[in-house]
Amino acid sequence: MTDEHADHEDIARLLREQGAIEAPPDLAASVMEEVRRTPRRPAAWDRFARRTVQWAAAAVVVAAALLGLSRLDLGGGSSSSSSVAGASAGGEAARPPQATDSGTVKRSPSVTFSVRRSVAAEVLGPRWSAGAAAHGRIVVTVPPQEFRALARALRHRAANGISSNDSDTVRVVLRRSP
Repeated sequence: MTDEHADHEDIARLLREQGAIEAPPDLAASVMEEVRRTPRRPAAWDRFARRTVQWAAAAVVVAAALLGLSRLDLGGGSSSSSSVAGASAGGEAARPPQATDSGTVKRSPSVTFSVRRSVAAEVLGPRWSAGAAAHGRIVVTVPPQEFRALARALRHRAANGISSNDSDTVRVVLRRSP
C-alpha cells in the first residue's frame, strides 16, 4: 500500500468513528483568500487573442500613417513660389499666375519629377532633348490630352526612390499647354 492510500483509509476510519464534524466558521473565507493570492496565468487562447489584437491594431496604425503620408502634397507651394523651389518627386509645383482676357488669374498646371535621365528619355520619347537636360532640368509642354498619361508615367517611375542628389537624376517639369 502506498502512503496516499493509507492516508485515505485513516481519514475514512476517523469519519466512521467520530462522524462528521462541523468546519470552523472562517474556513471558507481563508480558503478563498488563499485562492485570490495564488497567481494565475490566463488561458493560452486568451494570450493568443490579446497578442493578435495588439499586432492587428499596430498594423492598422502603421497602414493609416502610411496612407496619410502618401496623401500629403510635399511639393505644393504658395502662389509666389517657383516651379523649381516648390517641387519634389511627383509633387505639384506652383507656377506664376497668368492673366486672362476677363482679368481673372488662371494657373497653368505644371508638375515636377526627379527621375533618372534614362527614365526621362524613355517616358518622354521624342520630346526628350539631351541638350535641354544638360543642366539637370528639362521643361516639357504637352497638350492636355497627353498631360495626364505622361504625369502618371513619370509619377510611377519617380516613386521608385530616386535621390534628388543623384548625379544621374534630372528634373522634368511637365506643363500643360493652353
